[in-house]
Amino acid sequence: MYPVWLSDNRRLLFRGGSSLVGDPKLYILDTQSGKCHEIHTALQGALFADGITISRDNRTIYYPFLTIEADLWLLSRR
Repeated sequence: MYPVWLSDNRRLLFRGGSSLVGDPKLYILDTQSGKCHEIHTALQGALFADGITISRDNRTIYYPFLTIEADLWLLSRR
């Protein structure tokens, strides 16, 4: 999902999985060799949101992610 070409027009960065469920990893595909490598895994409990952006020098990857947290409260009646 959300493929982005690096500036060399040879390598493609993409996110695994589908929508918010699935593979929390980023991959890079070298189109000349056909090899695909995992380059990053999101933090435990984090889900990728839409989109990936790469800096012009290809040294920084920006991606949004979501974390779902909840507080549980117990209320007792007197």
